[in-house]
Amino acid sequence: MKIPTLTATVFMEIQGIFQTKIYVCFLIMFLASCQNVNIEYFIKNEIKTELRNGVLFLNNKPFKGILLSYHENGIKKSEIRYENGMKNGTEKNWYTNGNLKMERSYLNGIKIGIHKGWWKNKKLKYRYEFDNKGRYEGNVEEWYENGQKLKKFNFTMGRENGKQMLWDLNGNVKANYEVINGERYGLIGLKKCFTVAQNN
Repeated sequence: MKIPTLTATVFMEIQGIFQTKIYVCFLIMFLASCQNVNIEYFIKNEIKTELRNGVLFLNNKPFKGILLSYHENGIKKSEIRYENGMKNGTEKNWYTNGNLKMERSYLNGIKIGIHKGWWKNKKLKYRYEFDNKGRYEGNVEEWYENGQKLKKFNFTMGRENGKQMLWDLNGNVKANYEVINGERYGLIGLKKCFTVAQNN
């Protein structure tokens, strides 16, 4: 059986289609890489900014760009992105040893999403959750430097809701109460707690 061979014309057409796809892929990659070209980086100590009513200004214009600062030893201290003079995106802070200190997210100056902080020894210090209006939503947790949990609160639309607990440095319960319809039930600030029952 004779195997058909590609004619020169067909081969050139296939080659042209293949090259076109490659060009399109490179174009997409190029455009994607250019999205952040217009973002400028500024060193905090090298420019003079002014904060007015929560909006950061540079040369009398709302600041746009990424603001950097450094510790005296040259280690990066902070990196914050601004749009229209307000924090927009991720904010990060570092300790003098280079370990991450905290990471937060903003949208038009409003805290959103999960915010985390760490002790200098890299152990988690806090973890907060925010809704898109900057209110606590879900778990709000904190830890001592030794890793012992300090607090676990629950929030709905910025208000305490449900079970709330506090511990001392040794892990003993300091507070154990529940919030139902805005009312606290239980013992607050004491080590001995009793089971909370909701009256129907």
